Amino acid sequence: MALGLVVMKVRRLKAFIIFGSLTYTVAFGLLIRYRGGHNTSQVSGVIGAEVLLGLGAGFFTYPAIASVQARTKHKSESVYLSPCAKTDK
Repeated sequence: MALGLVVMKVRRLKAFIIFGSLTYTVAFGLLIRYRGGHNTSQVSGVIGAEVLLGLGAGFFTYPAIASVQARTKHKSESVYLSPCAKTDK
């Protein structure tokens, strides 16, 4: 919700999408670096990487979906947004 208010004020989505994708990539690098273990630094590294992963996902997916919705016609919107949909089987 806070990101939506900031985007509404700034009116630019590209910077948020780039920041989110870079944060997402860095988080996966940290997850590879801190693979988990029993000492405190490994556990802290995994927790920090998971927090960055969630932050990057939020900064990337929702502005990307909003930009697709703003750019496409309503008739073909479902075709463009279908890759973003999550399917659980």
